[in-house]
Amino acid sequence: MRFAPRARGVGPVRAEVPSTEDPHDRVEPHAPRAVSLDVNDVVSQDSSSGPLVRVFEVACRGHSSTGTEVSRADEIAYTRRGVYVKQLWKRSIVADTGSALFYRSGVEYSVDHPVPGGDRCLVVRLRDELMEDLPGTRGHHPFRLERVDLDPCSLLLLHRLAAALPWRDGLEIEELALALALRSLRASGHEKGSGRRGETDRVRRAQVEQVRLLLAERSMAKLTLAEIAGETAFTPWHLARVFREVTGTSIHRFVLRLRLARALDRLEPEANLARVALECGFSSHSHFTHAFRREFGIPPSMIARRASQSHESNPARF
Repeated sequence: MRFAPRARGVGPVRAEVPSTEDPHDRVEPHAPRAVSLDVNDVVSQDSSSGPLVRVFEVACRGHSSTGTEVSRADEIAYTRRGVYVKQLWKRSIVADTGSALFYRSGVEYSVDHPVPGGDRCLVVRLRDELMEDLPGTRGHHPFRLERVDLDPCSLLLLHRLAAALPWRDGLEIEELALALALRSLRASGHEKGSGRRGETDRVRRAQVEQVRLLLAERSMAKLTLAEIAGETAFTPWHLARVFREVTGTSIHRFVLRLRLARALDRLEPEANLARVALECGFSSHSHFTHAFRREFGIPPSMIARRASQSHESNPARF
């Protein structure tokens, strides 16, 4: 997966460590997470290593496809900004903001960036012994799906984990990372027995991936169902029905969650909430506050205020 610097290409790449010294450990504790990149550069910032997990952030800006890559560990990549597409076994999996993609050790894949702007992810690398001890796997690998969409609690956990990284409190980071990973695994149905999806289901899922990519690219626009259907060559009836059946939610609800996930990542100390609202596609500050409170149970001002307190003392504990 695309988790370290490399000479060329875009998308997930793994660290090549030439010696026993981990190059990521040389990052300063308070190094800024917002990274300025040249096109096709990938920067990885390691934040914490412990006996169970390793957590680090990756910023990538690219516009073409990568060559074949191989995951060297079991990892979950949480997209915080932007979008990319993972190509796996002739399938396209859209990694949009607020989603988590699973990378299984030893599996080949490639990455595309069809939407300008690159992406920024937080990566949780799970140690082998942790994967072996995971309850409910029943002899099969716990990474059953390629992607899950984060629920409100998981999004807040992701925000807390990102806020804790600069402080390098290993225990807190491990606890948050494990809680987030476990919620993601449960959402993927890791405790269920293995099963095979039929050809019809694979086709429907591929169709929904096209829609997700369009929505990620144009989430700021006020699209109608007819416009989305026209862009994807589906009938409005087929589009609405299949999208809900595959994702479990409506297109409108999906776009709203996408905007809220982007907004949550921008609630930094001294954030201008009105500006955040407009930048993330909401019509006004009040519209944003209403939608945020309805989704997360708290107003965005509380998140921004706690982020400010964290900046002055310790990582926020929401």
